[in-house]
Amino acid sequence: MCGIFGFVANEHTGMTHTTFRRCVRLLVKLSERRGRESAGVAVHAGGRISVFKQATRPSAMLKNREFDGFLCAAAVVDGLLVPSLAVIGHSRLVTNGTQAIPENNQPIITDTVVGVHNGS
Repeated sequence: MCGIFGFVANEHTGMTHTTFRRCVRLLVKLSERRGRESAGVAVHAGGRISVFKQATRPSAMLKNREFDGFLCAAAVVDGLLVPSLAVIGHSRLVTNGTQAIPENNQPIITDTVVGVHNGS
């Protein structure tokens, strides 16, 4: 089974950029036991959606400097953490299709929707 995670924070949570990064990183780490072949995260903040996904173990993604840069930029506008944001993520256990093809990995992105699912 795959791992699916996420959270929504509004302006009343008082979330800092450090807390945002810690929450996302912890959820990615905890999801690894549910899927080890690929991982991805989508962040909706400031009217835009940012997506990062890799065909690597979630723990390897956490060590990637590009992922760290993604977390630094995904929820920041004009140097400040966006007060309201949403995060969804996925860790994949391959059951059908190779993780080497980016389109097989999640989050899934269309023109108007970003989503994750568990199963085929």
